[in-house]
Amino acid sequence: MRLFAQTLALLFLPIHCAYATSIMLCKEPSGADALRVSDVVVVATVEVESLKLVSDSWQQTILWRVNESWKGRHYKDSTFTTRTRFSDPENVQKGQVFLLRLRGSEPYEWASCSRSRGLLQDSLEDVYEIYKEFYKMREDEPNNSFKPSPHQGGA
Repeated sequence: MRLFAQTLALLFLPIHCAYATSIMLCKEPSGADALRVSDVVVVATVEVESLKLVSDSWQQTILWRVNESWKGRHYKDSTFTTRTRFSDPENVQKGQVFLLRLRGSEPYEWASCSRSRGLLQDSLEDVYEIYKEFYKMREDEPNNSFKPSPHQGGA
Protein backbone atom coordinates (compact mmCIF):
# COMPACT_ATOMS: atom_id res chain seq x y z
CA MET A 1 0.00 0.00 0.00
CA ARG A 2 2.84 2.38 0.84
CA LEU A 3 4.49 1.69 -2.54
CA PHE A 4 1.17 2.44 -4.27
CA ALA A 5 0.89 5.79 -2.46
CA GLN A 6 4.47 6.75 -3.36
CA THR A 7 3.92 5.81 -7.02
CA LEU A 8 0.71 7.82 -7.10
CA ALA A 9 2.50 10.82 -5.57
CA LEU A 10 5.25 10.60 -8.19
CA LEU A 11 2.68 10.52 -10.98
CA PHE A 12 1.05 13.74 -9.80
CA LEU A 13 4.27 15.59 -8.96
CA PRO A 14 5.07 16.67 -12.57
CA ILE A 15 1.51 17.95 -13.04
CA HIS A 16 1.73 20.01 -9.87
CA CYS A 17 5.12 21.47 -10.83
CA ALA A 18 3.94 22.29 -14.34
CA TYR A 19 0.85 23.99 -12.94
CA ALA A 20 2.90 26.00 -10.46
CA THR A 21 5.33 26.99 -13.20
CA SER A 22 2.53 28.11 -15.51
CA ILE A 23 1.17 30.37 -12.80
CA MET A 24 4.60 31.88 -12.28
CA LEU A 25 4.85 32.55 -16.02
CA CYS A 26 1.32 33.92 -16.24
CA LYS A 27 1.13 36.97 -18.48
CA GLU A 28 -2.00 38.65 -19.75
CA PRO A 29 -2.13 39.47 -23.45
CA SER A 30 -1.08 42.95 -24.49
CA GLY A 31 -3.73 45.37 -25.63
CA ALA A 32 -3.41 44.42 -29.29
CA ASP A 33 -3.22 40.68 -28.60
CA ALA A 34 -6.24 40.85 -26.29
CA LEU A 35 -8.50 41.58 -29.25
CA ARG A 36 -7.20 38.54 -31.11
CA VAL A 37 -7.18 35.93 -28.33
CA SER A 38 -10.02 36.99 -26.01
CA ASP A 39 -13.73 36.39 -26.57
CA VAL A 40 -14.68 39.54 -24.65
CA VAL A 41 -12.64 42.73 -24.14
CA VAL A 42 -14.41 45.41 -22.10
CA VAL A 43 -13.97 48.05 -19.46
CA ALA A 44 -16.54 47.32 -16.77
CA THR A 45 -17.56 48.50 -13.32
CA VAL A 46 -18.23 46.20 -10.35
CA GLU A 47 -21.96 46.42 -9.55
CA VAL A 48 -22.38 43.59 -7.02
CA GLU A 49 -20.06 40.96 -5.53
CA SER A 50 -21.08 37.71 -3.88
CA LEU A 51 -18.75 35.39 -1.95
CA LYS A 52 -19.59 31.84 -0.85
CA LEU A 53 -17.40 29.21 0.75
CA VAL A 54 -17.75 26.07 -1.39
CA SER A 55 -15.65 22.94 -0.75
CA ASP A 56 -12.73 24.71 0.98
CA SER A 57 -12.50 27.46 -1.64
CA TRP A 58 -14.22 30.76 -2.25
CA GLN A 59 -16.69 31.11 -5.10
CA GLN A 60 -16.76 34.74 -6.14
CA THR A 61 -19.55 35.97 -8.39
CA ILE A 62 -19.42 39.52 -9.72
CA LEU A 63 -22.07 41.42 -11.66
CA TRP A 64 -20.39 43.90 -14.02
CA ARG A 65 -21.74 46.90 -15.96
CA VAL A 66 -20.01 47.60 -19.28
CA ASN A 67 -18.50 51.05 -19.78
CA GLU A 68 -16.71 50.37 -23.08
CA SER A 69 -16.71 47.32 -25.34
CA TRP A 70 -14.28 46.40 -28.11
CA LYS A 71 -15.06 42.74 -28.57
CA GLY A 72 -17.80 40.34 -27.60
CA ARG A 73 -21.52 40.38 -27.21
CA HIS A 74 -21.70 42.92 -24.39
CA TYR A 75 -22.52 46.51 -25.29
CA LYS A 76 -22.28 49.71 -23.28
CA ASP A 77 -24.47 49.71 -20.14
CA SER A 78 -25.25 45.98 -20.45
CA THR A 79 -24.42 43.65 -17.57
CA PHE A 80 -22.79 40.23 -17.30
CA THR A 81 -21.36 37.99 -14.60
CA THR A 82 -18.10 36.31 -13.78
CA ARG A 83 -17.84 33.35 -11.42
CA THR A 84 -14.48 32.12 -10.21
CA ARG A 85 -13.17 29.90 -7.43
CA PHE A 86 -10.15 31.07 -5.43
CA SER A 87 -8.31 29.98 -2.32
CA ASP A 88 -8.24 33.72 -1.55
CA PRO A 89 -10.84 35.78 -3.45
CA GLU A 90 -9.95 38.91 -5.39
CA ASN A 91 -10.55 42.02 -3.30
CA VAL A 92 -13.03 44.09 -5.27
CA GLN A 93 -15.39 46.85 -4.26
CA LYS A 94 -18.54 48.21 -5.83
CA GLY A 95 -17.68 51.01 -8.23
CA GLN A 96 -14.16 49.83 -9.11
CA VAL A 97 -13.45 49.82 -12.85
CA PHE A 98 -11.43 47.08 -14.58
CA LEU A 99 -10.13 46.24 -18.02
CA LEU A 100 -11.35 42.67 -18.58
CA ARG A 101 -10.04 40.15 -21.10
CA LEU A 102 -12.35 37.14 -20.89
CA ARG A 103 -12.65 33.80 -22.65
CA GLY A 104 -15.47 31.32 -22.85
CA SER A 105 -19.10 32.05 -22.08
CA GLU A 106 -21.07 33.61 -19.27
CA PRO A 107 -20.59 33.31 -16.37
CA TYR A 108 -16.98 33.95 -17.36
CA GLU A 109 -14.05 32.95 -15.22
CA TRP A 110 -12.12 36.04 -14.21
CA ALA A 111 -8.58 35.58 -13.07
CA SER A 112 -6.10 38.37 -13.45
CA CYS A 113 -2.44 37.52 -13.12
CA SER A 114 -1.16 41.08 -13.33
CA ARG A 115 -0.18 42.98 -10.22
CA SER A 116 -2.75 45.66 -11.00
CA ARG A 117 -5.48 42.98 -11.39
CA GLY A 118 -6.67 44.92 -14.42
CA LEU A 119 -7.73 48.07 -12.59
CA LEU A 120 -8.45 50.65 -15.27
CA GLN A 121 -6.19 53.35 -13.84
CA ASP A 122 -3.27 50.88 -14.03
CA SER A 123 -4.19 49.63 -17.53
CA LEU A 124 -4.29 52.86 -19.54
CA GLU A 125 -1.41 51.83 -21.83
CA ASP A 126 -3.27 48.61 -22.68
CA VAL A 127 -6.47 50.58 -23.37
CA TYR A 128 -4.54 52.81 -25.76
CA GLU A 129 -3.16 49.72 -27.56
CA ILE A 130 -6.63 48.15 -27.70
CA TYR A 131 -8.08 51.30 -29.31
CA LYS A 132 -5.27 51.38 -31.89
CA GLU A 133 -5.75 47.69 -32.76
CA PHE A 134 -9.55 48.03 -32.78
CA TYR A 135 -9.47 50.83 -35.36
CA LYS A 136 -6.78 49.08 -37.38
CA MET A 137 -8.90 45.90 -37.52
CA ARG A 138 -11.93 47.91 -38.63
CA GLU A 139 -9.93 49.49 -41.46
CA ASP A 140 -8.53 46.13 -42.58
CA GLU A 141 -11.89 44.32 -42.69
CA PRO A 142 -13.36 44.03 -46.18
CA ASN A 143 -16.62 45.86 -46.67
CA ASN A 144 -18.90 43.60 -48.68
CA SER A 145 -22.01 45.72 -48.39
CA PHE A 146 -23.96 46.43 -51.56
CA LYS A 147 -24.01 50.05 -52.61
CA PRO A 148 -26.12 50.63 -55.71
CA SER A 149 -24.80 53.01 -58.31
CA PRO A 150 -27.15 55.37 -60.14
CA HIS A 151 -27.16 52.91 -63.05
CA GLN A 152 -27.94 49.80 -61.01
CA GLY A 153 -31.48 49.14 -60.06
CA GLY A 154 -32.68 50.34 -56.73
CA ALA A 155 -36.11 49.58 -55.46
